Amino acid sequence: MPGAANRIIKMAEQEANHRHEMERLHVSNDHKEGKRGQICGLIIGSPAITLGAAAAMTGAQLAGGIIGGLGVAGLVSAFILDRKKA
Repeated sequence: MPGAANRIIKMAEQEANHRHEMERLHVSNDHKEGKRGQICGLIIGSPAITLGAAAAMTGAQLAGGIIGGLGVAGLVSAFILDRKKA
């Protein structure tokens, strides 16, 4: 078939372009997902730390330490798990 070689090369180029686009989308989505996880961790962790500090200042040191510690653990895990995934 005349021109078959050109058609095969064009098809290979289109496939490579498609794969590059899919990889770009995958990386972009991973980045967005990581940021979303960090924001959720911050939203959950910050009030827990604040409430833990408030509880500790009102005389419930053990409860404040546990609540605040869990808040810090949540923040740290959100950042560490995102780093390990990358």
